[in-house]
Amino acid sequence: MYLANGKEKTLSKNHPLIFLLVIAFLLSGCLLGRNPSAPPALPSQTPTPSPTPTETPPPSGLCANPLYPLLTGHQWIYQVSSEQESEPRKIGLTVEKVEENKATVNALDMTTGVITQTVAECDGTAIQNYPSMTLSMILSGYLEGEINTEYVSGVFSPPYEDFVANNWALTWDGDYIARGDIRVQDEENQITIIVKDSPLHLNWITAENGAPVYETVTVPAGTFENALKVNREMDIDVSLATTPGNFQGVLKIKTIHWFLPYTGLLKTEIESGDLTYMGMTFPVTLSGKVELVEFIP
Repeated sequence: MYLANGKEKTLSKNHPLIFLLVIAFLLSGCLLGRNPSAPPALPSQTPTPSPTPTETPPPSGLCANPLYPLLTGHQWIYQVSSEQESEPRKIGLTVEKVEENKATVNALDMTTGVITQTVAECDGTAIQNYPSMTLSMILSGYLEGEINTEYVSGVFSPPYEDFVANNWALTWDGDYIARGDIRVQDEENQITIIVKDSPLHLNWITAENGAPVYETVTVPAGTFENALKVNREMDIDVSLATTPGNFQGVLKIKTIHWFLPYTGLLKTEIESGDLTYMGMTFPVTLSGKVELVEFIP
C-alpha cells in the first residue's frame, strides 16, 4: 500500500530487540526520553575518479531536479522487494502536473490497482518535501499503519547548480514533523510504534573521502554506468508500546540510493536499522530494495 502526503512505512521483526528492551525497562524503573548516541561515520573507501554524471544541458522548469526530475508527464515503473513479501510488486509513478511550486505524483500499485497521490513541494529546481513516496516504497513490507510528515526546513534534493558548484560532492539535510502509528508483529509480541509530533531528520551525502562516488548499477531497466551513489540516514523519535511497558527511543534507518541525473532514482536498498534507547543501541532487522524497471520521459 502506498501512502500520500508524507506517509511512510517502517519497521522491524527482531525478537532479541524486545528481550533487550524489557531488560532495559526493568532496570530503568521509569520511562526515559531520547538519549541518542553519536551517529556512526559512513564507511571509508577510496573512490574511483569518474566524470561528471551528465554533460547534457539540464531541463529547465519548476521541480526539474537532477535526482528527482518531477516534470509533467514523466513516468517510472519500479520493482519493490522485501523479505516480508513473497513476490516483488511493481509500482508505477506518474507526474500528473506541476504548478504553484508543487508536483502532483500519482502512484499505481500494479498488484492491487490502488492509486494514491503525493504532492511534492519545490523551490525552483530544488525539492523540499518528498520523503513520503521514497520511504513508502522502500519500507512497504513493514507497514501496517500510516505516518504523515510536515515539512519544517532544509531540502530533500538540492538544485542542479549546487551539485555542479560542488562537483557533485554534497551533504544536505531535511527536517520534518511526523505523526501517526505503526503496528509491527515481533515473534509473538504485538508492538505499536507511536509517532506523535516527532522530529524526523534526513541526512544525505554523495561523497566518501571528499569525492563523489560513481558506480555501475544493473537493474531491470538495464545497466547504467557512473550512477551517482548517495547515502542517507533517517532519524525519527518513536515511542514503542509493548506488553512490558512503553519505551522512548530514536529509530535510525540507513539506506543507499543510486541516481542517473534527470532519469532519477535507479535503485534503493536498506543498509541497516537500529533503535537507540537510554544510550544503548539495539539492532533492528530490516531489508528492502527498489529497482527501476522502466522510465518514460
